Amino acid sequence: KNTQAMTALASLALSQGQSKEATAWLERASKENPDALKPAMLLAAHYLRSGEKQKSLTLAQKLQATNPGNPDALDLLAQAQFANGDKSGALETYNRLAASRPDSAPVQFQIASIHMAMQNQSAASNALKKTLVLQPDHLDAQVALAMLEAAQGNHEQAISMARLIQKKNAKSPVGYELEGNLLMVQKKPELAANAFE
Repeated sequence: KNTQAMTALASLALSQGQSKEATAWLERASKENPDALKPAMLLAAHYLRSGEKQKSLTLAQKLQATNPGNPDALDLLAQAQFANGDKSGALETYNRLAASRPDSAPVQFQIASIHMAMQNQSAASNALKKTLVLQPDHLDAQVALAMLEAAQGNHEQAISMARLIQKKNAKSPVGYELEGNLLMVQKKPELAANAFE
């Protein structure tokens, strides 16, 4: 019960923009219940948000060691590794997570994002295609894949993907914005202006 009260006080402090106070409550909750996963997870995520990257990584590593099969702990560890600039470590952790959650589109998308950050275009493209097999309407993956196609010189394909997004998401500006950006890349400002309008 005590833990719940402390985490509630922490989220109250956060909602009022009192980050230091939230940290103090979460640290207390975690210290008083060293074996409880939730307060430690909240604390590690809070460290990550407030820019204390190294603290977040240390705690996430500890959590992962004590909860080796826990997908949330793996997810948190990968985020902390990435925040600390360890892209290959984050990729390895996300691949472990993907093995335990093979049907998760968000995990595949995270893998794609890291490949993109590492300039591994073909691996990023594969992971984005996997994401879209698992969740065909994953908008961020559709946009990223179109941008990748354009970066590889497949402009026609990229534009047709943008138009497909427009058709499937009639009320959303995303597809038009994407088409405009793709046309700008192709140095076609007049056509891009039409899309942006």
